[in-house]
Amino acid sequence: MVQYLLSAEATYLSLAIAVAISVALGLQSEPAATSWPVVGALLYLLTVLSLVILRGWRNTSGVRWRFLVTHCGLWLAVASLLFGAPDKQVLRMQVGEEPSREAINEQGEKSYLDYELRLEKFDMKESASGTPEQFRATVAIDDKLVDIEVNSPYSHHYGEDIYLVNYEKDLAGRTHCIVQIVRDPWQVAMTTGVVMMLVGAVLMFLQGARKGAKL
Repeated sequence: MVQYLLSAEATYLSLAIAVAISVALGLQSEPAATSWPVVGALLYLLTVLSLVILRGWRNTSGVRWRFLVTHCGLWLAVASLLFGAPDKQVLRMQVGEEPSREAINEQGEKSYLDYELRLEKFDMKESASGTPEQFRATVAIDDKLVDIEVNSPYSHHYGEDIYLVNYEKDLAGRTHCIVQIVRDPWQVAMTTGVVMMLVGAVLMFLQGARKGAKL
């Protein structure tokens, strides 16, 4: 089994799996990230990558630092995607004129934030036909006022983003905005992995440039 996982065929298959996972997550990010096919594919990719690192981190010349930085960065990014999906939390909350901490998770259960949200102002731009085209909310997070637009979330702190997803009006005609709070505790690890891959790629490029200069 180890011989197969270190073979060229296993490497080609892992690359094909990486492309397939990217497409799946791009088309259907939340459900696909925790589905069994994606989890199994990520586990296979992580196993192949681990064996490649164990085999190739050192040669007769010593430690292969560029190889190690690049592959360990990729390993960290894949591991963050595999183990971080179950830890990712998505909450929805109705924000009105009264401050509130109560949100609803994906299972329909109540969850309470460690800060209060209150709607300060809501602006909506309509198209010529009268349908909503763009809307923006000014929300008070405790005592801080922030502007949140669709597809332009506010990062409350690293690993927790607040998105504006919808709005509604109650029977009294008051506007409430619907926000989505996404908590991703593995975001730091994912970012670290991506940075390591970029550093490794730059180091490999510089090594190639130096070799070319000698020739």
